[in-house]
Amino acid sequence: MTLVQSLLILVATAHLFGWLAERVKQPALLGHILAGAIWGPVALGRLGPDPALRALSDLAVLFVVLSAGLEMQLRQLRDVFRGAGTLALMPGFLLPALAGFAFARLSGEALRASVVVGLCTSVTALPVALRILERAGLLQTSIARIAISGALLSDVVVLLAIGALTPGADPVARSPLWLTAAAALKLGGLLAMTAGGSSACRWLLRRAGPAGADRARPQSAQLLVALLFILAVAAGSEWLGLHFAIGGFLASLMVSDGLSGTEPGRQLKQASGFMTDALFGPLFLAYQGLQLVPGGFAGSGFVAGLVGIAIVSKMAGGYLTGALSGLSRHVSWGVAVVMNARGVMEMVIASIAFRAGLIGPALFSTLLVMGMVTTVLTPILLGRWQRRVG
Repeated sequence: MTLVQSLLILVATAHLFGWLAERVKQPALLGHILAGAIWGPVALGRLGPDPALRALSDLAVLFVVLSAGLEMQLRQLRDVFRGAGTLALMPGFLLPALAGFAFARLSGEALRASVVVGLCTSVTALPVALRILERAGLLQTSIARIAISGALLSDVVVLLAIGALTPGADPVARSPLWLTAAAALKLGGLLAMTAGGSSACRWLLRRAGPAGADRARPQSAQLLVALLFILAVAAGSEWLGLHFAIGGFLASLMVSDGLSGTEPGRQLKQASGFMTDALFGPLFLAYQGLQLVPGGFAGSGFVAGLVGIAIVSKMAGGYLTGALSGLSRHVSWGVAVVMNARGVMEMVIASIAFRAGLIGPALFSTLLVMGMVTTVLTPILLGRWQRRVG
């Protein structure tokens, strides 16, 4: 089967299953993964994770993190990481991270694999949280403010952490001291590139055309500069030995900040959102389904335990975040429910770790299940919370 034929089958089936999932009030994400699982070794066995689809999946990861970064701005990031409010957000990240890590270690997982489990347990997918809040009519509430800040904190920290952990897959890097030094140097290089890149991005966008220009030519030039800048930072991240997704995410934050409130910024966000929703998002999730194999999951007790730990620890951390931020008990539970949505961001982290050799196929499959279950539960629990509070 040719690449185009495989792409057509995967994307069309992913959209069909996503539509069916939404008809029964489930996230489309569930249908997208099931589509890949059905065409893959789990059921029909007609498609597999071949090199061509793997390359397209890498491109899909770039678009997923690009869309996530364009939902934010660097100034929001600075606000989240500055002041006493950051301490209030920490339980929503630290509690599930420690709980997931401890559960994995006690279950016999290796140190690096346990760290990956902790990162996947702690993440909150900002794009998914935004959509859930929008559909529930809660975007302008204190719940949204705290939950979005917590999601922003977790996404950035987890992406940086997986970038620091990735060199650990190198068989030469056996010394913990070597690993720590290498991770520190690479993260330092990435942060330096980010600091210099922010100013460079603004300068390039100004040179490409006036921010408020009505003419099509300056707007097209700004869009081209933004795209090339994102690709350059992603490539620079790879050159540093980190995953390109980390650089692409940070570059999209810079571009979002530089084009804030402009027509090119709106066009870029709209175009990347469409390409992610229509093509790359379903393709990425379907490809993850292709990597599932019969009997490839960890033991049922481990799967159930990890899912339970993920839900309880994330909701407990989210509740503490809301309470420490001065919200009432009922409103804090709303924050806890929203922050439990891991969505595609958790699957990006699991995919990076799997490709780097940090986790095996059984743990990778288990983490996909955890991401699906927690994302499916979030709108259900939020609906119940709204009815009870209302």
